[in-house]
Amino acid sequence: VPVFLYFLFSDFSHGKLLALIVFIAASITDAYDGIIARKYNIESQFGVYFDPLADKLLVLSAFYGFMFLPVLTTTVKLWMIILISFRDILVTLMRMLMQYKGVT
Repeated sequence: VPVFLYFLFSDFSHGKLLALIVFIAASITDAYDGIIARKYNIESQFGVYFDPLADKLLVLSAFYGFMFLPVLTTTVKLWMIILISFRDILVTLMRMLMQYKGVT
């Protein structure tokens, strides 16, 4: 997330492109690490609980970052981001609670 945000707000010529590449790479590696962990039965409690939070942090940081980009300030509104953030956090917390209770 810090590398993505650094490139997103950097002033050099290819900063936005590098931010996009970092975001895509993080998303792809996130998808594959879960698949590999399940395939080889190497899931950890840490990964089960914190992987969804890391996913939300990446996506929400992108939304909040877009809100401050001059090109998108008229398109991306704060109320939209707050609504999406609330929904994502609520769903993640409910999912974690269900996993904790053994309901999957």
